[in-house]
Amino acid sequence: MPSTLFSSQIARATLLQAEGDHEAALQSLQEAANQAAAEYGSDDNRLAVVLEQQVGVLRALGRHRQAEDVLQQATGVRMKNARQSGRALEAQQKYDEAEQLFREALAISERVYGDQHRETATCLDNLATCLRKQGRYVDAVTFCSRSLEVREAILGKKHAHTATSYSNLGFLYRT
Repeated sequence: MPSTLFSSQIARATLLQAEGDHEAALQSLQEAANQAAAEYGSDDNRLAVVLEQQVGVLRALGRHRQAEDVLQQATGVRMKNARQSGRALEAQQKYDEAEQLFREALAISERVYGDQHRETATCLDNLATCLRKQGRYVDAVTFCSRSLEVREAILGKKHAHTATSYSNLGFLYRT
């Protein structure tokens, strides 16, 4: 349940925006974002909602570049939230639901960060692990191999995360 302070900051920002006071609305939304991050964490969807509202205010102010940066941040929060929720569902052996969230996180990561990014490699690994747990080894190998390719390209062959990808792929082949 959102705190009273967080809720009042959102309500104030909405009112200020409706009145056309975009600068004050932006300030209130920044305070709400800080409150959301402090109370709920930097990967909570409530933070993403506030950031997305900031995007609208920034666009109304003509600050389009800053709006795009904030939108990318909000999308990153949503990706991390989907990934963490997927892990929680996976731990409960709710693999179909977890897989959907891991696929969502991967799609967001590819859209926000691109194909050759560490976040994308992590999303690929998460999806591969979930598929392995479902006994879908061929599909798992596909995503694990992609993760390895990304990590080799951006981190090099001797990095610890790359080694993890090698290990995961070897485990899949052995299985």
